[in-house]
Amino acid sequence: MTFIIILLLCVMSLALSSCSEDVSGSRSEADTLKQENLIPRAVRGHDVSVSTKQEILPPAYCENLYPPPKLCLEAGEILAELYPFRDSDSELWGYTDANGSIIIQPQFRAAHDFSEGLAFASKIIDGEVQRGYIDTSGNLVIILPPENWTARPFSYGFALVGNRVWNRREETPTNTAYGPFIFIDRTGENAFSIEFSSANVFREGFAVVVTRDRGWTFINTSGEIAFDIDFSHVHSFFDGLAIVQFLNNNVAFIDTTGNNAFGMEFLIAEHFDVHEVGYARVMLLDETLTYIDREGNIHLDRTWYW
Repeated sequence: MTFIIILLLCVMSLALSSCSEDVSGSRSEADTLKQENLIPRAVRGHDVSVSTKQEILPPAYCENLYPPPKLCLEAGEILAELYPFRDSDSELWGYTDANGSIIIQPQFRAAHDFSEGLAFASKIIDGEVQRGYIDTSGNLVIILPPENWTARPFSYGFALVGNRVWNRREETPTNTAYGPFIFIDRTGENAFSIEFSSANVFREGFAVVVTRDRGWTFINTSGEIAFDIDFSHVHSFFDGLAIVQFLNNNVAFIDTTGNNAFGMEFLIAEHFDVHEVGYARVMLLDETLTYIDREGNIHLDRTWYW
């Protein structure tokens, strides 16, 4: 095996986040989505979608959706108090509260969900399109350069911005076609004075990044390389575990200390809870397709087919 194969069963119809202008190259308008988890409401003549679910989605539904759904949250996080809506008359975006009352009047060409009190939005100011982050009063408090077409939600006090959307299929870490990327703080400044060839948002205190000298790795919230381990590919942490691929092409689950959580390597590994709660599908080194539980026990009585 030359690459970690993770079967993502998610479809974008499960994404409960706001719609906006296509800053990632594939985002559709909110008023065209027909999702079972969104309830359309008529509020003062406007089209509004408000999430009603509170549970957390399994990791495989969340890892690379952009913008991330409201339900792709870490345990203990609180859903946003403001929700984007699109005014069908002006075709501009504003925000309502959970009751559907308009809090920020429609004025934006794009509007994403709030995270840590800030949300990506864009609007026309003095004839020019300005992109950046707004506060809960609708003020544009961080203005991004025009070339920053990637603007991810704030997490752990940092937001990932860059020239292209994060592309997990890019196999050449030093290729900057999808970068550079930086993490900004709440003032809009480069938080770590480092540019990355690729990156993903912080989850559980760590962010997946690609550096020129280390390739795929993790940084902590101080911007430091988290683990002195050479990887050929890594994935974000979920519930204290991350799937990584070593230079020998084998994969493993590591914990937040960087240790091999189960003391085993596999040919293929998927996130826990994707197919069955409490289990992860793996391919053992002898190519047996089976499941492991969160204690690292192999369940040979459970099989799956490629």
